Amino acid sequence: MSVPRGTATIGVSVLGVSGIRAALRPLLEPEMTDALDRANRAAAKVLVKRVRAEVAKSSPTVARFVRVKRARTGRPGWVVGSRRRGVGFVFPFIVGGTSDHGPRSAKRLVFIPGWNPYLGASAPAKRLSGKAGDRLVMVARVRGVRASDSVAVAAAAGESEAVRAAEQSFAQSARL
Repeated sequence: MSVPRGTATIGVSVLGVSGIRAALRPLLEPEMTDALDRANRAAAKVLVKRVRAEVAKSSPTVARFVRVKRARTGRPGWVVGSRRRGVGFVFPFIVGGTSDHGPRSAKRLVFIPGWNPYLGASAPAKRLSGKAGDRLVMVARVRGVRASDSVAVAAAAGESEAVRAAEQSFAQSARL
């Protein structure tokens, strides 16, 4: 019987909780957890290169902040994400997008163009004087940003390479 790559079939017949514990015990041993951890990290390192390259097409600055980090939920787990400091804080907004938004209590939002390159609006600037940077933009609402599929594209393109890296790392750990 041939099984497609990335899938597996396991048959288990268990009688009671003690049977479940006995069946899962080999997977919970520290050596197995360490091997799975190394394999997950190897796969994440492959994917982070692809995600950086894909995100760099739209924002090279944000691409510098993409990295591999340990999952908060514990081991074994690694996540491709972003650094918190610097421009990396906008990474979730690029991946997930934003919705249209406006002030809760005020009638208008006020921006100073050029003060922050990441702020902007779809309304023309109102001149206050002849000096550069001495303008205000007043708008009732701000357009949202469409979600980027760059991470999904990179993950789909690098899936087989990541699986191969994880398998090699796991096989190497099993030999040790």
